Amino acid sequence: MNKQIIILVCVIVLILVIAGLYYYVSNGNGDNMYIELQKSNKPSNFLDEEIKSPLDGYNYSMSFFIYINDYVENFKYWKHILHKGNELRSTDILKYTNWKELVSDMPTQNPGIWINPKSTFLRLSFKIIPENDNVNDDSKYHAPHPTKKYSGDIEYVDIEIPYKKMTHLAFYTENQVLYVYLNGVLSKIYKFKGNMENNKNNMYFNQPLSYEGSLHKFNYIPYPINHEKILEYSK
Repeated sequence: MNKQIIILVCVIVLILVIAGLYYYVSNGNGDNMYIELQKSNKPSNFLDEEIKSPLDGYNYSMSFFIYINDYVENFKYWKHILHKGNELRSTDILKYTNWKELVSDMPTQNPGIWINPKSTFLRLSFKIIPENDNVNDDSKYHAPHPTKKYSGDIEYVDIEIPYKKMTHLAFYTENQVLYVYLNGVLSKIYKFKGNMENNKNNMYFNQPLSYEGSLHKFNYIPYPINHEKILEYSK
């Protein structure tokens, strides 16, 4: 009888340990970087050593809910949501109306996420290591993908986010391809012209000038996640 009780206790403990590990990982506490809430009026940054590098050296995923309460705030300027790359001081104010000027001053972004100066389009930007030295052949990078853009060594994709509506955005990269999901539905597929150039810099959130709104349940995952996991995050 005592032996059966011991076995039962061991089984219960094992189940609790497995459940705890699952909760730990699924809530962004394993390899993930997790933020429950990031308000746009509270700039913050996370040190590179707090962020696990992509397991294969290139590919990773991001998932978050975003609520845009007022995109008119800081109208005409590119509004900073986050970027991992160029170092910033707390006193730095990013006042850019021109995208080329922005990426000239901030050429290291992987990723960078910005809101368009005059709309609720989000721009996802990535520093790319070109596979071809002929980087000025713009037509090569637009066909057959009309959403594909090139600006120096920064490539980007734009995606429209509803105004005043909690929206889930997720993306992952795999084999030089970017997959973007909106509310759990595949929205865009985008082929890079080379590998992403990852960096060892900090990640910055809501550096002025930013927008009025918030990020919720932000996850950075150092490997590509699948559609099933994206659906789980989007609920």
